[in-house]
Amino acid sequence: GESAFCKCYNLRYLQIPATVESIEDTAFADCYRLYEIENLSKYPLTVDGSAQNRYTIKIYQTADEARIIKETSNGCTVAKLSKDSSVWYLIDYESDATSITLPSVTGELQIKPYTFIAEDKITSVTFSDSVSVVGKYAFKDSGVETVTFAGGKSSLTWTSETFNESQALKEIDFGEREFSKIPMGAFAEKENLETVRISSEVTTIEDGAFADCYQLKEISGCQKVSSIGASAFYGCGNLSAMEFGNVTQVSGITTVDGIDKTSRVLMADGITYP
Repeated sequence: GESAFCKCYNLRYLQIPATVESIEDTAFADCYRLYEIENLSKYPLTVDGSAQNRYTIKIYQTADEARIIKETSNGCTVAKLSKDSSVWYLIDYESDATSITLPSVTGELQIKPYTFIAEDKITSVTFSDSVSVVGKYAFKDSGVETVTFAGGKSSLTWTSETFNESQALKEIDFGEREFSKIPMGAFAEKENLETVRISSEVTTIEDGAFADCYQLKEISGCQKVSSIGASAFYGCGNLSAMEFGNVTQVSGITTVDGIDKTSRVLMADGITYP
């Protein structure tokens, strides 16, 4: 029926019996961890991003169809669609642990949207250098306080929504991951955020990136930053000092407006704000 399994966050596998004749659009709404569906009914389901199965990675049409390949390490379970695939997905982890470290894989590991939604026991997550994608709202309403990207240089894709509604976040370390910008509003209004180490590959901090992060004290890794957007640090009254390597563009005084006057934002050309 309609919304039959809505918001069943811990539902990871579902078998639909042959007797089912129809499936409502909202039957699996917000089942963010429903990664496998065995559909024995005649009602068609496909992995196409529809409301019925938006986050599913595999739908089996028969009982004897080959299953996804799973491996477990460090208390985490990852899966890929076939032996020849190089893309893995995190599909399970020890939710009773307070700290988890994602395993390295041969290929790339993707973190789908809402993966850690509403997790209230895990406070620390360390991503291996295999992690290449972190989806939107990955930490929504969770208790995760510390996020660390370990390993050497490797590409990372994330969006302005990845850390949305992640109010418990206190510290994030991007390590040496390769991406070029801190997106617009990416960490805005994170009232508990204190420390950020951005990647040394970042060249742009967009508008409002850290706006109203009232507890933010330290930002490091800004050696290649050359552009800072408007209101990027608005309201960051506890920010003590940041040193940028090569800033050539600052979008308006509101970039640093709101920082306490004893704070300093140092630019390589000797200009000091405020």
